[in-house]
Amino acid sequence: NGAKSEKTKKAAAPKTSPKAIELTVERCDTCTQYKTNMRRIFKETKDLYPNATTNEVVLSKTKSFEIYVSYDGAQDKKLIWSGKAHAPPKRLAFPDTSVYVDLLKTELKDK
Repeated sequence: NGAKSEKTKKAAAPKTSPKAIELTVERCDTCTQYKTNMRRIFKETKDLYPNATTNEVVLSKTKSFEIYVSYDGAQDKKLIWSGKAHAPPKRLAFPDTSVYVDLLKTELKDK
């Protein structure tokens, strides 16, 4: 039985998966849309990478919604989405789920 559970663990964690993923969302505090979208991003991340760490940073900057990722304990965070680059209108500040998943998988592909 012990050998079987080890084999299962290896199959569940592909070699291309980073050991530790940390996702940070920096968002403004002025609108509930920012918090709702942050929660959606965190859920998608946890669905893909259950052991990922998620961090929320609330800023006083208006219209701020940035997504950063780091892996394997790296101190440098890579910006993978900037809401400021896509808005206005406000709805464009948040990535669609499929766009976000593609960005995250692409960033972590070779890690």
